[in-house]
Amino acid sequence: MTFLNPFVLFGLAAAAIPILLHLLNKRKLRTVEFSSLTFLKELQKSTMRKITLRQWLLLLLRTLFVILVVLAFSRPVLRGSLAGFGSHAKTTVALIVDDSYSMSLQNQQGVYVKQARAAALHVLDMMKDGDDVILVKLSDMPAATIGEPTHDPGRVRTMLQDMTVGSNHRTIEDAIRLTSRLLAQSKNFNKEVYIITDGQRSTFANGERKNAPESFRTMFDAQTKFFVIPLNESPFENCAVVGAAVASSLLQAGKPVTIEASVKNFGSSAVSNRLTSFILNGNRIMQKTVSIVPGGSASIDFTFTPSGPGFQHCSIELEDDVLEADNHYYFTLFVPDHISIALIADDESQTPYVRAALSALAAAGVSSAASFLSVQELPPSRISSAAIGESDVILLSGVKDITRSSSQSIAQAMQRGTGVLFFPGSAMDAARWNADFFPIFDLPSLLALPHASHADSGSISFDKIDFDHPVFKGIFDPQPGKKNPQIESPKILRQVQFVSLLPLRPIITTGGGNYFLWEKKYGRGSMLGFGVSPGADWSDFAVKPIFIPILSQSILYLASMENANMLPGVVGEQVDARTILIPRSARALHGSLPVQLVDPQGTQSKFSVSLLDARGTAVLAAWLSANASSPGFYTVTQGRDTLTVIGMNMHGAESDGTSIASQEMLAVVRQYGGTATLLPPNASIETAVLQSRFGVELWKYFLYFALVIGLIEMLVARESHEQ
Repeated sequence: MTFLNPFVLFGLAAAAIPILLHLLNKRKLRTVEFSSLTFLKELQKSTMRKITLRQWLLLLLRTLFVILVVLAFSRPVLRGSLAGFGSHAKTTVALIVDDSYSMSLQNQQGVYVKQARAAALHVLDMMKDGDDVILVKLSDMPAATIGEPTHDPGRVRTMLQDMTVGSNHRTIEDAIRLTSRLLAQSKNFNKEVYIITDGQRSTFANGERKNAPESFRTMFDAQTKFFVIPLNESPFENCAVVGAAVASSLLQAGKPVTIEASVKNFGSSAVSNRLTSFILNGNRIMQKTVSIVPGGSASIDFTFTPSGPGFQHCSIELEDDVLEADNHYYFTLFVPDHISIALIADDESQTPYVRAALSALAAAGVSSAASFLSVQELPPSRISSAAIGESDVILLSGVKDITRSSSQSIAQAMQRGTGVLFFPGSAMDAARWNADFFPIFDLPSLLALPHASHADSGSISFDKIDFDHPVFKGIFDPQPGKKNPQIESPKILRQVQFVSLLPLRPIITTGGGNYFLWEKKYGRGSMLGFGVSPGADWSDFAVKPIFIPILSQSILYLASMENANMLPGVVGEQVDARTILIPRSARALHGSLPVQLVDPQGTQSKFSVSLLDARGTAVLAAWLSANASSPGFYTVTQGRDTLTVIGMNMHGAESDGTSIASQEMLAVVRQYGGTATLLPPNASIETAVLQSRFGVELWKYFLYFALVIGLIEMLVARESHEQ
């Protein structure tokens, strides 16, 4: 047992007062005999014993009363520190403060982030000379806000007073593991970890596992004490925009584009007629309502027509609800101002059909043919990274043979987003292609080219068509009463065959079990391959009405693949460099260029990137990963030119308002070792902490016993006076 007010124990000297009074009352007097009082000697000795016993009992009660009162004011506790009577051992305090988006909500006690600030400041007020403190705010992770233990609580106090909700998504468990490494460096005997959170399940615990690995359970020793301060245990109702996708990847100025937005109801109540808007370049151009069952999702289609080329700032906006941050979803699209095609062919007899399709594609553009479409014809011997580096699409038509160097140049272009359109030809050297081209792209090998036709046994035709593929978007209308359009199949006399079809995505299959049109993705680009040549010797495909539309749509699709891959980033997460688009027109710039990055608040940051290779996007990805602090659009400019725009959004886990029970919080914390104590929001933090440090205080019990002893003493003394 120890005492929190040990100096009061000097008051135990007052217990001697009843003893002194008793001794004074017991002093001997001189005896004088009176004959008239001789009858008093006849008193029974038993009566005198009762009086003596009552006096001793009063002495005991009065002495015990004084002792109990003194002990009560000295605040005795059951457990003592190693330093002796209530002395203070040095303590390292770790503050883990939840400042996630949901901390902007409030209850009857006020906004959660303000409550968290007040609780953390109260902990600082309990620190003594020699104590250390570290601070871990979730928004600053994976690094600690203050990782080196400091003796200066004023520095921590300033940071807490300036604290607002952050954008990064990190969990309390992440912070606990970080704190274990920080506290391992502390030499102080006492270690205390304070966890202050609103109790959002997705923020408190990592959902991917149920139990901590065995190694986690030894992160903290038995001397480490956890204090969990939950500010709320009630879930909140919330809806959020969780995504948006381009239904059609064929992006052209003046051509309609469909956006599919996804909205989810994370609450337990149904949502009816919630207004949802599509905003393009700052203008609200379309609104729809959505109704969602509890825990369900809904898709909303928005169709718009880009008025011109360039980056399109797009966002989906949901009508305000309790959590505003996830009511916006930001993403960008890039509409090319022209398409550059590298046409590589050996057989001049097949190029007229291809050139006719390219002319149709140029006519389909909103601009003049010269500005919308450019074609560069190259012989196979001139394929190089420099020659095809600025091309949007590489069209290989009946090339006889290809070198490994040329194949690697094509692969590098596809890594950057260039598309490839492949046509076989009668003069192809299958062995050369199997050795130097197909393995690079993880494509199956070709069987020997078919020199015999199906003319004797009859031609083959289309079997199945994947009408959901973007190649077919908007060019064929279904007949009334039918889901899919009817396409007249060409008469196919011969077609190439692969050893295996597993790596290929079928778009059009034929009755012979082969693929007439297939797709294989590689890097940021994609490859579309036909099973027949574009000439008239393998089929009549080139003279059918479907030839020009399918070829044109294939080129548009391949040219738009890179733009369709502009996935938005997540604040606080690693940004993939492949999601950042720098148009090829900007890539033509050489050297290290000074650029400016403008964040959603308009703050500018200057640095340099090299646009000669992927280092430019790598630098931008690293900057966004480290510095993007809020959702919105981040724009990179070079002079007056916009190099890229990328949308950043809040982490989806923040939208889930499901809460975690207090006892489950303790169970999660206890998996890491140490001891854990729950501090309800209205509880006294100081009382609970002191009890944890020194034990359970007994002053109330001593005071109760003192009162009982006082009452007994009054009754005994009253009885004595009456007698």
